[in-house]
Amino acid sequence: VGFGFNDEHLTPLIEKKIKEGIPIVIIVKKATLSCKEKLKKANKYCLFEEYKDKTQVRFKENDEKEKTYLLENNYWELKKFMEIL
Repeated sequence: VGFGFNDEHLTPLIEKKIKEGIPIVIIVKKATLSCKEKLKKANKYCLFEEYKDKTQVRFKENDEKEKTYLLENNYWELKKFMEIL
């Protein structure tokens, strides 16, 4: 929570885990270019991002092609995301 891929002291640790195949979940209003570049290297991820008045979810698992879904709520907000856990 509260991490950004521009955080120089944390990014190498997160990148190491991504390379090890650890899944990553990102919840953000707008994904940065840096974030999207890091996700290209991930085997498993789930990105929740604002899309108009909804949430766009990008999901990738292993070698599958990325899938995109639209959800009818603001699950890109941490408080709303916690409601679905």
